Amino acid sequence: MLPVELIPLGIILFFVAIIGIIGNSIMIIAFLKHAKLRSPCHYFIAITCLADSLHNYGQIIFTAHLFFDIQTSHFVCTLLNIPTLIGVISGSCWILAMGIDRFFACKWPASYRSLVSYSLYTFLQLVFPFIYTSIFLLFAFLEVDYTPMTCAIPLAMGSKTFVTWSFSNMALNAFTMMLYTSVYFLVRKKETGQKFKAVFKSIFITATLVIIGWTVTCISNTFVVLFVLYGKQIVNMYAGIPVNIACASNIFVFYRINLDYRSGIRKIFPCKTTTVGSIHVHIERNASITTPGHSPNTN
Repeated sequence: MLPVELIPLGIILFFVAIIGIIGNSIMIIAFLKHAKLRSPCHYFIAITCLADSLHNYGQIIFTAHLFFDIQTSHFVCTLLNIPTLIGVISGSCWILAMGIDRFFACKWPASYRSLVSYSLYTFLQLVFPFIYTSIFLLFAFLEVDYTPMTCAIPLAMGSKTFVTWSFSNMALNAFTMMLYTSVYFLVRKKETGQKFKAVFKSIFITATLVIIGWTVTCISNTFVVLFVLYGKQIVNMYAGIPVNIACASNIFVFYRINLDYRSGIRKIFPCKTTTVGSIHVHIERNASITTPGHSPNTN
């Protein structure tokens, strides 16, 4: 029988997951179809949206187990959540990659334009997320057993692996936040184009939401695993709400702030517009024109 205290949790996570999967999928489609979104920064944004979508997918697995009272072994739960674990573990790495990219673009714009013309730059940015994710996936599978459980992301990773990953993730997020703060002050200090500022602002907001969400989730779950004797699973599940909401927020932030993504998303859903609407789109397109002397490659 479904515990009453888990019903609100299941409803919240299910709808947040659906919104996140649909929203992040739209972001990825906009990236693929919109010619302006072809810089390394936008590649990292698209990969981050994919990781967040995989993260949200894990909540579909959890709510299915919850509402249909399904029990699976730890081994099967981990297998089902391989895509989710890839998204969860690598998510903070992609946010860091975006921060590094914006730091280079703002600190050394001339060198950055030359650097991003080589595919080696993008490849090198992929190395750390790949290694980091592979290590923790391996640890997760080394910890699996055949204990029956209501399959959820923290349980799929295994308690020891989850605690170790939580501490590393918090350290990674702390460094990432310091990097983004540095870029924020560089953007305010230097003469950067409006397009650059819009891209960074949208990235900064989504990164901050995710980092805050992960901080709350990781601290709560680590505390529960180490010190709480009863009700661990319930606390673990509720602690995951903030980061899942953050993962589902990408499309709303980028649509509101970034004109290129707004234009790309609108192209996916073509509709008839009034004269006023046409004038509005025309103004937006003019507003997104790069300022003189500012290369679009820095975005």
